[in-house]
Amino acid sequence: MSFPIFTAWEYPYAFSTSGRSKKYSAVSVLAPATSLSAVAFEVSALLQLLRSDKPIKRHEVNKEIFVISRPILPLASADRHGMVVYVGSLTKSVAPAFRVGYVVAPATLIDELARLRRIIDRQGDAMLEFAVGQLIKTGDLQRHFRKALRTYHARRDHFCHLLTTELPDAIEFTKPDGGMAVWARFNPSIDMAKLAKRAEKDGLFLSSGASHNPPGQQLNGTRLGFASSTESELDQAVAILKKIATV
Repeated sequence: MSFPIFTAWEYPYAFSTSGRSKKYSAVSVLAPATSLSAVAFEVSALLQLLRSDKPIKRHEVNKEIFVISRPILPLASADRHGMVVYVGSLTKSVAPAFRVGYVVAPATLIDELARLRRIIDRQGDAMLEFAVGQLIKTGDLQRHFRKALRTYHARRDHFCHLLTTELPDAIEFTKPDGGMAVWARFNPSIDMAKLAKRAEKDGLFLSSGASHNPPGQQLNGTRLGFASSTESELDQAVAILKKIATV
């Protein structure tokens, strides 16, 4: 199923050391949590960019919620030339109010980032940063991740079982190794735009999937999220889908 795997864009930026400013071209990558096979393909593709001598800024999203026992290591672990800047955040894995992130990069780059940060924020949020440090030190943060992982695992299994048993002729998909959603392709006889409108009338938000189509292709599929719903809510959502999408 050829859904887009990651988003990358190239942009120029200036970086100064010792009072001298240099201009570079970097590749910024936003990588949502997805399946194991997709991540493996993504890493292979991104490593090719390292050979072009362009730094890569990798924003890891929801890395902690992979349900497989041995998650894929970050791209930075395969970087042998110091070209990958690894950026992450606790905002999505803990709570939106936790506006705390981290960066793994060469020391000179971190110094420059800190200098730029001080232009807009002179002191940061010391209390929040201290609280996060305590959560890490006591192990509470790791325990939270393990508990969330079990919850997402159960919801994924329940959702995939529902799709397989209730919509066998309407949807095809591969059970994801991790992440927070299922990438599903609908029967060609189903009009996704009309299906999304019918779902909305029944109180279910469903993306038509148009934004996921590569240029010149019509996948007739979409992303079906399960992480934020309880099992009973997933039952209701699939029941609505079955009513409006049964071929």
